[in-house]
Amino acid sequence: MRKRRVIIFDDEPVVLLVLKNFFEDRGYEVLSYAEPTVCPVYRSGTDCANEAPCGDVLLTDYKMPGMNGVELIEAQVRKGCRLTPKNKALLTGFLDDGKSERLRRLGAAFFEKPVLFDELGRWLAECEGRMDLSCELGLREDRRS
Repeated sequence: MRKRRVIIFDDEPVVLLVLKNFFEDRGYEVLSYAEPTVCPVYRSGTDCANEAPCGDVLLTDYKMPGMNGVELIEAQVRKGCRLTPKNKALLTGFLDDGKSERLRRLGAAFFEKPVLFDELGRWLAECEGRMDLSCELGLREDRRS
C-alpha cells in the first residue's frame, strides 16, 4: 500500500508550511509549489498521456502569479488530468459568484481562508473514500542535472 499524495499550490510560504504540516501529520506525501503549473509532476504542456494521476488530492490558492487557482483547475481538466475534480479544492479569501459557479461546474470544492481545519478534515475524509491506494501514482520527475 502506498502513501497518499497531496499537491499544494500557494504563493505564501507560511500557508504552504501550515498545509504541509497538516497533511504530513496525516501520513501524506506532500508536493508543494509556490507557483502554479498545470502538471508539476509530469511537467508536460500537452494533454495528459499518463495512465495514473499525479496525486490523490490537490489544493490551490486562488490568487497566484501567472494564473489563478480556477484557471489552474480548468487547464488541468482541458489537458485530461487523471486526478478526479472532486478531490481538488480552491483556497481563497473571497470568491465571487462567477468563479464559484465555474468551480461547481468543475466539481471542485472551495474553502475560505483562513481555512478551518475541521472543515478541511471532513472534506479530506470524503476524498479518502474515493482514493484507491492499490493503484500507483505517477512518479515525480527526477529534476537533477
